Amino acid sequence: MSGAPRGVCAREDGPDVRASARKILIDLLAALGVYRLFRFLNRKRVAILFYHGVSASERFEGIRNYQGKHVRLSRFRAQLDFLRRHYRVLPLPEVVDALRRGARLPANTAVITFDDGYENNATVAVPALSEAGMSAAFFLSTSYVDTDRCLWVDEIEQVIASTSLPELVVRDGERDERLPLTSDADRRAADRRIRAIGKALPDEALWRWLKEFFAHNGLEVPRATRDYRFLTWDQVRGMHAAGMTIGSHTLRHAIITRVPEAERVEEILGARRACEAALGVRCDTFAYANGREGDFDDSTGRLLKELGFSCALTTVQGLNVPGDDLSTLKRMGVGDATTVAELEAQMSGFMAWALGLRARLRR
Repeated sequence: MSGAPRGVCAREDGPDVRASARKILIDLLAALGVYRLFRFLNRKRVAILFYHGVSASERFEGIRNYQGKHVRLSRFRAQLDFLRRHYRVLPLPEVVDALRRGARLPANTAVITFDDGYENNATVAVPALSEAGMSAAFFLSTSYVDTDRCLWVDEIEQVIASTSLPELVVRDGERDERLPLTSDADRRAADRRIRAIGKALPDEALWRWLKEFFAHNGLEVPRATRDYRFLTWDQVRGMHAAGMTIGSHTLRHAIITRVPEAERVEEILGARRACEAALGVRCDTFAYANGREGDFDDSTGRLLKELGFSCALTTVQGLNVPGDDLSTLKRMGVGDATTVAELEAQMSGFMAWALGLRARLRR
């Protein structure tokens, strides 16, 4: 997912210079109408967007939301306005049913989805969606719903943002690393490093490693605050009553290929049962946690079909057409730094085409 905007520093921060050049190019191609052409050529394909949260805050202090996970409301409204003008936003179940049957969908069909289950989905995103006359699908990691706990990556971000320690110690295999925290740049680097180590671990090892990390550094596991907070079941019921689709995202936001096979069914079905018990309706849509290549495979797809899920969504970028495997539907991530021009480039199919062309030229 795109990170939050950062300042340009030509001498010291090369990536920001490249990001600025990329933005200029994206804006230029938008002005030239390139994306309109691609949108027309791909009008029979379905674009599925995925968000995490929409924040009522217009400013973020320190490293809070530095990766752009929560889109500012003003930017979200601008994105919805773009969708209203150029796409037909439909509910996920309706689109999945049409893809399954090979039925015709309106030109430039789009679907909006949200992963994880943050409280601001109900308090900020849903009112904006309803105001725009649109619906979305929300995928919940249900172990965190109605609690003051949050995802482990959010625990790490909160701790790094608030601790007065000058450094943290993190174990990578048999080696300890010392991560300085003397500036916001250090804190961002530390957060990225800890996430990278944790996400590479099998599920059971991850939870042991996290416990050791907090204990070794003398830290308490933080309670979720502000945009890190999860929904309550009452809020979930209100979202469903407002016309939103509710699906499952595993119990604990587990990367399913790293969960022991004996526990996979409970991770998947446990979340669905919790949603169905709260709502009294069938909840047969699923989104893979993390959702990148390697986070799902043929066996997980077969398992989901056997368990009666109508679809499963990845975070692999691309558009969808009838005949695609419904257990590996593609999506496009939207973050706080995603401009309307960049959104247009992704949804038109131009971005995937350009990345594919670059890969072919490098061979």
